[in-house]
Amino acid sequence: MNKRLGIYVHFDKKGAVGEYVVHCLKGLQELVSDILVVVNGELSDEGRCALQVLGVDILVRENVGFDFGGWKEGIKYYGYDKISNYDELILTNNSYYGPIYPFSEMWNKMDNIECDFWGINKHCKIETKLHKNGPTRQLAEHIQSYWLVFKKQILASLVFKSYWEKLPTYNNMEDAITCGEVGLSTFFESQGFKSASYMDCAKYEALIKGNPTFLSDIQVITDRCPIIKRKFFYAYKENFLNEFVGHGRVKRLLNFLSENNLYDVNMIWDDLLQSVPMSVINDSLHMNYILAGRDDVGSVKLDKKIACIIYIFHPELISYCYQYIKNIPQYIDIVIVNTSSEVLELCKSTFQDLDSKIEYRMQPNRGRDNAAFLVTCKDIINQYDYLCFVHSKVSAHNDDVKRIVGEEFRSHCFTSLLYSERYINDITNTLSENSRLGLLAPLPILWNYNLAGNEWGRNKSNSENYLKQYFSIDDIELDPHVMAPFGGMFWVKTKALKTLTSYDWKYEDFPSEPFPASDGLLPHSIERLISILAQRDGYFIGHIAPIEYASTYLGELYHFNRNKTLDMKPYLLLPAFRVYSIRALRIKYFRCKFLSKITWGKKQKHYKRKTKNLKNNLQLLSLS
Repeated sequence: MNKRLGIYVHFDKKGAVGEYVVHCLKGLQELVSDILVVVNGELSDEGRCALQVLGVDILVRENVGFDFGGWKEGIKYYGYDKISNYDELILTNNSYYGPIYPFSEMWNKMDNIECDFWGINKHCKIETKLHKNGPTRQLAEHIQSYWLVFKKQILASLVFKSYWEKLPTYNNMEDAITCGEVGLSTFFESQGFKSASYMDCAKYEALIKGNPTFLSDIQVITDRCPIIKRKFFYAYKENFLNEFVGHGRVKRLLNFLSENNLYDVNMIWDDLLQSVPMSVINDSLHMNYILAGRDDVGSVKLDKKIACIIYIFHPELISYCYQYIKNIPQYIDIVIVNTSSEVLELCKSTFQDLDSKIEYRMQPNRGRDNAAFLVTCKDIINQYDYLCFVHSKVSAHNDDVKRIVGEEFRSHCFTSLLYSERYINDITNTLSENSRLGLLAPLPILWNYNLAGNEWGRNKSNSENYLKQYFSIDDIELDPHVMAPFGGMFWVKTKALKTLTSYDWKYEDFPSEPFPASDGLLPHSIERLISILAQRDGYFIGHIAPIEYASTYLGELYHFNRNKTLDMKPYLLLPAFRVYSIRALRIKYFRCKFLSKITWGKKQKHYKRKTKNLKNNLQLLSLS
């Protein structure tokens, strides 16, 4: 076997070493003689132990110069004379998952290709703008730098030493790409050295005028590429999603890995859940479960303890709740929470014909549904594996239209969670079959409660404070478009509530009655933090709907988007006046916002409605 050296640059904000990194290093050890892990930045004690167990060399350095700075320090660590004694040098990093297939398979092929240095992928020559309003630049064809293999003829040359000694410290990503990644291929090829790539450069250039790794599903499934770039799972951040990784491509690849036992997808989930906002993951993986219902309950009935908690405050909604409670299969225990003896007795009378096991609990009139779940039923959370939580939601508005909208919201939540016995069977099986699925929430309503782009409302800064106050957490960068069970109703695995229930909640933590219907209170934050904390506990969040209701939802969604498009049509048809249009809209927005504060009655309602519409239009125009 050839004598090979691998220099692996690692970066993690918290200094952690993920399982996917350990797996990759083990794969490399099958083919290389020595490995140096260069850590850019911090290395935690746990991370150091994980690397030491592998027996690799470790170099921790200041996080400057990106990967090229790390490789340069790694080469200096060994010295040019020692490196020249190796047959091959592999420069790589932690920006990918692998090996999907053994690295030896790739090496066997590349050993038979005449070249001096090679990589997995070649980026084709394109014209690009690294900044939206910047000048157009040509990007030369180049080997992508996450995987570079230099053969002995380069390692023993003065050219190799000259390149690294003259390499500057890159201070921004643009220079690291144009000067580092692109410049490396250009430099060595100008010195007469020949490059090659494992993936067929011509094939992928014909498919995509850009980064070939954004066709990772084709590369892995069809061409047995041994790695998947991590950014394939959150590519929208670089405006690649719609062009390259839409239409279920990411989900297709993840399912392929799992179904063929090629790679433990839990390593991918562990990494994504720790480093990527859930809304970003969902943009690529579309964690939506449209269920048709099942007659069987599979292994859930035998293996899992399941309960449904229903908080009923309003006596007029007891009969409404009954229509859904009777759908709950008998293997699921029911807990009814009330705040008055009158409502308690009415519930007992209404539910007496049900064969399910029902327990009734009382709580003071404080904390509402949040207290019912976190205080009154805190022991239930510890006793069961899966829970459903619903409550008799009523709109606080006196306005007839808003009250009807509130009733539709309640119906949306109950239908999404307790539609039928067969549907509930399907939910419990879905939770059982997806080990990393922690919480299922109704699909967000957009047409009556336009949360798209404004998921936090006025609750983000408060939520940051509550994270510190109740959980001593100050290291979370909150998801800008938090996925949450809006309406406060959901299905959940109790293991996904570990952090949320680590605080000993009390009734006194919640505002006393009556508290205002306005946004920004603890209950509104908990509604959103439940999913943030579930992700922190290692679980992803999904949306759910019965197949019969999903058709209605999609119809309403199309109607909603069609109207929004028509509202924006005058602006979208004139891209040359885009900047002017945004400025004009902003002026109108601030004018209406000001008028909504100094007027009253019908005029105030008119300007408030216009302000909201203008804000939505500004969001659409900025995203278009």
